[in-house]
Amino acid sequence: MNRNLTLWFLTALLMGGVIPAALATEQGGSSASTPTRSTTAPAPKIETAEGSISALDLQANSLKLTDANGKTWTLGIDPNTTTVWKGGQFIKLNQLKMWEQVKVRHVAKDGKQVAKSIEIEAPAGK
Repeated sequence: MNRNLTLWFLTALLMGGVIPAALATEQGGSSASTPTRSTTAPAPKIETAEGSISALDLQANSLKLTDANGKTWTLGIDPNTTTVWKGGQFIKLNQLKMWEQVKVRHVAKDGKQVAKSIEIEAPAGK
């Protein structure tokens, strides 16, 4: 009797757990032991540009930066996420001034370069 009960238990265990899980895995389903893939997108590449602010339009959320070689960068500004630093402290976007020397860290977003942070550099000799 104990032997029949043991065989019945093992058969029920195999039919209810191991076999259905193996079949589901073979048929493209998932089981608890199947690893899943991560769906997070890679972080965007952060680039840096340095130069002076040659145009600033806070209404249009953009700035132009001209570097030492004369190259001009047109960058978007996101008022919700772009941070501005001066002397190690946060300042407001509207405190930016034309021709200030800055270092801008920017990323590609929706086909445009958008400033993540703008650091106002101290004038030479200070």
